[in-house]
Amino acid sequence: MPVVNGIAHTEDNAEVWLKYKKTGSIVYRNMLIDCYLDRTKQFAGKIYASRIGNIADFNDYLHFGVLGLISSIEKYDPTYGAQFFTYASYRIRGSIIDGIASMEEKTSSVQNELIFKNRFVSIHDHKDDDDLFEKLVDTSVLLAIGFMLEDENEASDQYCNHAFQELKEVLSNYVDLLNDNEKTVIEYHYFHQVPFVTIAEILNLTKSRVAQIHKKALLVLREKYTNTLELEL
Repeated sequence: MPVVNGIAHTEDNAEVWLKYKKTGSIVYRNMLIDCYLDRTKQFAGKIYASRIGNIADFNDYLHFGVLGLISSIEKYDPTYGAQFFTYASYRIRGSIIDGIASMEEKTSSVQNELIFKNRFVSIHDHKDDDDLFEKLVDTSVLLAIGFMLEDENEASDQYCNHAFQELKEVLSNYVDLLNDNEKTVIEYHYFHQVPFVTIAEILNLTKSRVAQIHKKALLVLREKYTNTLELEL
């Protein structure tokens, strides 16, 4: 049984609680953390094991669990009669879920920024910026085509969304007309959100070569769509 400052403490040691609530000493708080750390670790482990496709590792779950434990210790009132861990489990769970969700959101945001940056770099031609406005227009058009290819995107207005979905279907049909490498890059990147670096590994190509194929494929799609519009006029 651990002894700190002359006090032997177990998981439900009332004396430690009374000393902590009376003095607010970090020494007694840490004694209480020691009491409940193993249960917090087990609790974090259960939540970690129940989640599929974890971006964060177990140490992140444990970190947020300990933060929830500390918050619970600071706010718990032993005089209410409720068992501490019954009270604390809700706070610990909430701390873990909220903390991991925040991490995943930030990670997702960073990934989205990187994806967009890779697309822009692959499309924008830096060789000759004399006609910068025209190049920006071309780049914007190709980015817009990519945006329409993504499965989760849609327009907010009902009428616009109908036209948007029709255009998306047309572009998706044109994807089938691309050569094998172009089709693979477009389908992996836009239909399955696979980044360029992973596509490069799949196709055994360099990332820069994948970027070139990506740009060529979007140019082909634009040309096919433009030709269709001309035929309809």
